Amino acid sequence: MTLYLCTVGTSASQAILQDELFQQKYLPAASKQGRLDGALVQRLGWVAAALRAMEPYFLALDYRQEEDLRRRLSAEIHSLVRLKIQTQDEVILLASDTNDGEVCAGLVRSYLVQRLKLAPDQVQVEKVEGLQVDDSRVFHRVGVPRYFRKVLAAGDRCGWLQMILNPTGGYKALVPYTTLLGMMFGVPVCYIFDNGKELLQLPPLPVDVDHTRLSTLLPVMTRIAAETAIPEGEFWGTTPYDLRQLYEVLLQPEGQGLVTLSEVGLLVYERLLRVQAEQRLALYLSRQAWEDLWAAPPEWNAPGFLARLQRVNDIDRYRHFLSDGTLWLKPGNTPDRYRVFLEGTRLLIFRIVKHDEYEKMVARPWPRSQYAPFTRFDQIE
Repeated sequence: MTLYLCTVGTSASQAILQDELFQQKYLPAASKQGRLDGALVQRLGWVAAALRAMEPYFLALDYRQEEDLRRRLSAEIHSLVRLKIQTQDEVILLASDTNDGEVCAGLVRSYLVQRLKLAPDQVQVEKVEGLQVDDSRVFHRVGVPRYFRKVLAAGDRCGWLQMILNPTGGYKALVPYTTLLGMMFGVPVCYIFDNGKELLQLPPLPVDVDHTRLSTLLPVMTRIAAETAIPEGEFWGTTPYDLRQLYEVLLQPEGQGLVTLSEVGLLVYERLLRVQAEQRLALYLSRQAWEDLWAAPPEWNAPGFLARLQRVNDIDRYRHFLSDGTLWLKPGNTPDRYRVFLEGTRLLIFRIVKHDEYEKMVARPWPRSQYAPFTRFDQIE
């Protein structure tokens, strides 16, 4: 089984709008047009009604006929047929944040299900918020990041080895970002030019990021992900000037001295998170945390809980943030709570307290010097 992630444009509407019968039924002579847009969707009765009106004309096209495949069917269907899609495969259609994009994605889905015989639950349409071309700032700040996250979520859920990225349809501005994503996460990218026959396939290349150097920026990148933008000086900290020049591609100015992550920065950040999640944790307890550990009731089994924290992604099932943003771990059915700070692959444990006590610690300062030194907790296998 292969999972295809396809961006979707409006090419599915072209042949339909040129069909004389469709024109006579739905389009006054003065309003003929080459592609679907929001105004025409509204005239046809909005998304569901437009889809019902256009669907029979699209389904009548025959992918086995070369002229239909190349010139009348959509870019998405054309490329998937060239890729030799099978009935057991799955497709996620990533539609633009527009009514016309949603209609065209629905047409492509109908064709895949009714003509190419994929099961209905194997073809999903997902609208990508911000993916439009009316506002370039929204496209870059919202659309591209949301597109990345949908692709990354699919890869994490279904497995990267079974995935192919297909940016043939949709906005051409997404093609370089899709290519970079494919390189960084080891996913093949396939593309076909308009009306062409040859499928261009870019295999996964051995491209990765410099984890050792960039991991020092991961905490501040995580901060940007939470706060959207921060002062540029706070991002770089004590980073040497030559590395700032090398990694300035990670940032995008927001004005007034603030920066946010660029599209490249977002991909690097997501890649670093996944690498970090698989790395082994090193636990360090403060002086007070050691005292808390020895004083903890036996039923908490605090040493056993700490021993279960083997890797960075083990923290995810226990993490809990108080309203002041501090990170705590909640083991589950016991009242013990752990005030922690994740520093790369080092987990610093400041305190181990009861549930009713930790709720009183909102907005409490946690100066590191007050709890130092932090010493290694040797995990017991």
